[in-house]
Amino acid sequence: GTTVPAGLWYYGNASVDFDSGLLTNVKNVQITLDRSSGLYFCNTNGYSTSKINFRVIGINSETVAVAANIYVIGTWK
Repeated sequence: GTTVPAGLWYYGNASVDFDSGLLTNVKNVQITLDRSSGLYFCNTNGYSTSKINFRVIGINSETVAVAANIYVIGTWK
């Protein structure tokens, strides 16, 4: 694999709120990224029945459009 020095990485925190009262239980969250180019990946920091927190990580020198596709596995109210 390729090793990238720590100072070259960009970390961006993001969150998505659910409508209140939508879910009673969240068992798993999966996030995939669509991007125009470059090396980007996502790390889920935590989730609840009302919110998902995640971090998008990429290389500092790249400016690309990134869209997150979020899949929530849980129980409806």
